[in-house]
Amino acid sequence: MEDGRGEARSGRSRDDLELTRKRESLEMSRRNVAGELERARNETHRSALQHALSFIDDELNKLNR
Repeated sequence: MEDGRGEARSGRSRDDLELTRKRESLEMSRRNVAGELERARNETHRSALQHALSFIDDELNKLNR
């Protein structure tokens, strides 16, 4: 529920909630990609997964600034 100022009852703003949701989504994606990378044998596939991990890490770093 929201109060009259548009903030969630927890006192967190919509922007804070959106950042938390985005961070959690990126962290889940990172876990999935890392797990797939551990199982991957094809070098082309491994390379693509490593690039995906780098991208996700960059996005997480942007959120943590």
